[in-house]
Amino acid sequence: MRGRKTIDSWIRDTLTDSDKDGSCTMISLVHMIGTQQKEIHSTKFSGGKTWTEQELASMFRGKAEAYSQDLPGIQTFQLLGFYGGRNIPEAYQPFTCTPNNEPGGLGTESPTDTGRTQQMMRQWDSLFSQVFRRQQTLDEYSNRIISQQADTITKLAHENRDMFGIFKEMLMEKALNDHTRKMEQLNFERSTIERKKWISFMPALVNTVLGREVFPQGLADTALVESIADSISEEDIMKLASVVKPELMGPLAARMHQHLLKKSEEEKAIKMLSATRVIDPEADAAGELPSGNH
Repeated sequence: MRGRKTIDSWIRDTLTDSDKDGSCTMISLVHMIGTQQKEIHSTKFSGGKTWTEQELASMFRGKAEAYSQDLPGIQTFQLLGFYGGRNIPEAYQPFTCTPNNEPGGLGTESPTDTGRTQQMMRQWDSLFSQVFRRQQTLDEYSNRIISQQADTITKLAHENRDMFGIFKEMLMEKALNDHTRKMEQLNFERSTIERKKWISFMPALVNTVLGREVFPQGLADTALVESIADSISEEDIMKLASVVKPELMGPLAARMHQHLLKKSEEEKAIKMLSATRVIDPEADAAGELPSGNH
């Protein structure tokens, strides 16, 4: 579908129309009153001034608006193109002008039914023009509000997406750091217990290898008893009590009990110590660690 033809494009086509006999020699502006024409202005092209189609369109449009500014209702004008110096127009282009319809125009309605009809038409024209202008203003304002809200929603959606991404990364990093600290704590506890166990075996091992009592026999016996206590379960102790004489099982059970209590306290101390050894570098740098934990 072709767009609306403007006055300047019509003038350009009229001046360059090769289908006409001769070149365009004049363009006239007439006011249409029913089927009657009233000439408003004519421009002849006689080789003097050179016009552009934009200049001619602006000039004819201005003269039409100036002529109809105080006339009631919508006014119809027509551009006529003349060729080869002939007096009969061969190109036509009608267009309309809508005056401001301000009070005090050139309305001369007679005091008759016809005059009243003309006056009502002029008033309706003025009323509808005002309604349309108001609606246009409201539509433009609504469109601006909708556009601003759409921009705001889009901006907030982008900000929320970015914040969610940052928050997700922080949670993942925190989970990884927690896991790392937990593994370091477990490794420290395991290595401490293993180290203590190997140290407890040392007196008996040294005495056996060297064939003489380097460490007191009591230390070796204690390490042996503690090793047995660590390696057997409560069920095994009950079985052992059924085959060992009561006078021997009593002191043995007492020493195992003392060892297990001591071991429980040592494990608690190791857990507390391991918790303080896993130091957060940022907290350490900020001086937030308790004194004595370095």
